Amino acid sequence: MSAITASNLLSYAGYILEAGLLVYLLVHGHAKRLWELVFYLLMSLSVIAARSYTLHHYGLGSSQYWNCYWTTDLLLVLAAFVVVASFFRRACSENPEMWQFVRLLLGTVLVAITIVSFSRFPAIKTRSFPSLLFSSHRISTLPALC
Repeated sequence: MSAITASNLLSYAGYILEAGLLVYLLVHGHAKRLWELVFYLLMSLSVIAARSYTLHHYGLGSSQYWNCYWTTDLLLVLAAFVVVASFFRRACSENPEMWQFVRLLLGTVLVAITIVSFSRFPAIKTRSFPSLLFSSHRISTLPALC
């Protein structure tokens, strides 16, 4: 089995697990209590659909796919941040002083990541998008539709 086939197989297995977990949370009534996780799973599945559609209709080297990829990447990172922050809030629910410190720390980390990301953005934009994709760890997010 080639590396690309194995990567695609693992990607699709992950998509199926995400959809299955979402269905489980919705069917068994855990969606209200774990709304952050449901939000993340919905966002993740929406990102998969948007990227797949854009890749299929415009191609890997198109500006439309580039814009779709980075916009959905930003949305997915923000959704993941919401999930992490909510888990920290649950963990600190018994200690409000600890939550105040963790909230400040999470905000600081978010601002630092935003600054670093925007400072690297021009360097990313000048590189060829297909080579950027295939040279990074993000190959697993690229479904084989073409």
